[in-house]
Amino acid sequence: MTVKERNEDSFSAMTVGMASLTPKQRSMLLVLSDLGEPATINVLTKITGLHANSVRETLSVLVDSGLVCRTRVPSESRGRPAWEYETSVPADLSVIVSEFSGFVDAVCSYLEMSGTPATAEAEHIGELWGQRVFVDAGEDLQGSDDEEAEHPLARLRILFSSLGFGAVAGEEERIDLTLCPFARDGAGPNRLTCAMHKGMISSLLTGLSDHKVTADLEVNLPERPCVVTLTGADH
Repeated sequence: MTVKERNEDSFSAMTVGMASLTPKQRSMLLVLSDLGEPATINVLTKITGLHANSVRETLSVLVDSGLVCRTRVPSESRGRPAWEYETSVPADLSVIVSEFSGFVDAVCSYLEMSGTPATAEAEHIGELWGQRVFVDAGEDLQGSDDEEAEHPLARLRILFSSLGFGAVAGEEERIDLTLCPFARDGAGPNRLTCAMHKGMISSLLTGLSDHKVTADLEVNLPERPCVVTLTGADH
């Protein structure tokens, strides 16, 4: 009988975990993904050429992050049972993002047909989305003190990049979003998708900064990057 250990987690927390991986950890995740089947530490040691202890330490981080799961299996020789490791997420999130994009398009179509104030409803959906992201991943994103709460720019940029927005630091308190996972065929995303994103940013930033910072989203894609500008609440 085998025992399988796996950290069940949300998409938001998963993407934050992937964004924080070191090159060594990301490389190990890719090796496991390419294998397509569970592998023991001995197998991974032979493939990577790394020392067993190094492989074990890297896998431990990936398991704790919920990106890899492990299964206890009988040992081929006498001694304690061994562990087999396999990815619990794809090393490339493009497939998941594509499915998520299709779902968002369906939500936009529903709002457009519902007869309600679509933009306001979309922003409200985004606010609920941001609250969910904060609950799921806020512990990993929050700063350790009041000063970090007042300057959440770096943490917000990491999150946006992990969600596929190609976020780069702009001028002063600004993040340029150079990509959009919801854009298709060279066209910008549905305006209601942007409204959801705006609501998500506002809600998420409220949690991250403890109401100390607000944000504005300037939608520019596909002509040029969208811009998120942060402003102190007392400004």
